[in-house]
Amino acid sequence: MKMDPPTDLPAERARPSQARVAAFIGVIAFVLGALLLVYWLVIGRPVLTGEREHDFGFVTIDGELAAVEHTFRLRNRLREPVQVENVHTSCGCMTPDLEKEIIGPGEEIELKTILELRRVGPRHAGVIVQLEGHPHVELSVRAIGRPAQRLRTARNGVAVGADNRARVTFFGSAWADEWDDMTRAPRPTVETPPGIRAEVTEWRLRNAGGRDGRTPADWQGMIEVGLEDATALEEDAELLIRWGSAHELALPITVSSEGPTAALPGEPESQAGSVPADR
Repeated sequence: MKMDPPTDLPAERARPSQARVAAFIGVIAFVLGALLLVYWLVIGRPVLTGEREHDFGFVTIDGELAAVEHTFRLRNRLREPVQVENVHTSCGCMTPDLEKEIIGPGEEIELKTILELRRVGPRHAGVIVQLEGHPHVELSVRAIGRPAQRLRTARNGVAVGADNRARVTFFGSAWADEWDDMTRAPRPTVETPPGIRAEVTEWRLRNAGGRDGRTPADWQGMIEVGLEDATALEEDAELLIRWGSAHELALPITVSSEGPTAALPGEPESQAGSVPADR
């Protein structure tokens, strides 16, 4: 009996084996990986290596502006010199200063940056180093500006009488990171001119602030001031309150024939009479 030839072929004869497909995919993946590695080593890898970002964290703005400085150290990884064509920034608040324009093989250079903060809030600025014949290098700095805190009173000065002691209520605000433990911040001291005696009789924490550096701590104090010798009191005499190394408050002193003038805790606060300490 004559048999008809089979019309269906086995699956393995109809298409390549799974092993061959897997091998082919493996070869493609290897080639692509090698090409990416070569690109990174030769082209994609930065010519200048080193620190690329710096975060100043919180910066206190005392006055019109605060300026902070950071130096980036960059090394030429090539075996040939690299020419710096230009260095520019993304913001007028940043000033770069590169010590040299030609970087020798394996040489490290310093790029000093100065960031100015004029307002409260976050600030980010970038520095772009353009190289001849190579991709540029980008650096960045960040900071968060915050206002300076000061001692303050409800009065512009203190009037003392011959028979009574004047009471001066004052307030202090400081960022929580100024001291390791804000709840144990140092007690203020008071300096008096000739003819005046004074002492801090009260100092208490009103608000501990936030450890995240975004909310200042608030304190309240009381100073009792007395007149010892009116003839020794100079015309421009001042009472100087110091709190730590960064807070000062100077209050003019006058002699009053009507008795002392007390600054009570319930009176509105103002910045009058507050002066920043020299830093």
